[in-house]
Amino acid sequence: MLFIRTRALGNEGRAFIREKRVSVERREKFPFNEWLYLKLYISINRQNEFLLSYLPDIQKIVANLGENLFFLRYTDPKPHIRLRIKCSDLFLAYGSILEILKRSRKNRIMSTFDISIYDQEVERYGGFDTLELSKAIFCADSKIIPNLLTLIKDTNNDWKVDDVSILVNYLYLKCFFQNDNKKILNFLNLVSPKKVKENVNEKIEHYLKLLKVDNLGDQIFYDKNFKELKHAIKNLFLKMIAQDFELQKVYSIIDSIIHVHNNRLIGIERDKEKLIYYTLQRLFVSEEYMK
Repeated sequence: MLFIRTRALGNEGRAFIREKRVSVERREKFPFNEWLYLKLYISINRQNEFLLSYLPDIQKIVANLGENLFFLRYTDPKPHIRLRIKCSDLFLAYGSILEILKRSRKNRIMSTFDISIYDQEVERYGGFDTLELSKAIFCADSKIIPNLLTLIKDTNNDWKVDDVSILVNYLYLKCFFQNDNKKILNFLNLVSPKKVKENVNEKIEHYLKLLKVDNLGDQIFYDKNFKELKHAIKNLFLKMIAQDFELQKVYSIIDSIIHVHNNRLIGIERDKEKLIYYTLQRLFVSEEYMK
């Protein structure tokens, strides 16, 4: 849980108590046991290049073997991309992916890589069932990221990384809370900082204008990937309702999913994530005021 502040929730829910940690034997996946986990060591200033030029080829290989993958950016302490892959034949996938990694190393994009044990964050996502549904969101989101980076890089449009960050987070919240702005604001009031250094007033007007564009989601995402993402979000939302999760637990999971989306798009930028939440809060307040 990233930005959620501790405070009373009244009748809406109780303070979220993290579940007892699942045993190592159930949580960890050894290499080539359902999952393949690669750490690709790439400098921060070359990571977007890898995601644009090499990741789509890896995604095609995995898709042809019937499954999917997702990635995250990390430092521990060296910057790297963590790639987690699940498919019908991991050994076959690895052989093909290795050729792409060799090419990226030859071109001085990737310096080296490791194969590691995948320690699943079961508790963070509410248990095994909701973790699997969260992974479906991660995989759909990972398909979208190269498209978003291409959109930002394209000199033929006016989309900036801040625009895309705000609007995609906006669409995430609309999907999770089924277009209910009051529920979205309840969430944002809990996770947003009380103030930021930047003056966001002019930006709010800019984003309100962008939101009036027809078919906003189709302009940001390719249709198939956007639909897959929305479907995955809906499945997780319905599962959390079916399992009667406490509100604070739901908020924590949504916060974590939005956090890892921002990680994929903008990198490890905690201050910028706080600014995104603060701007979204102001944006939804403005939307409600204009009704």
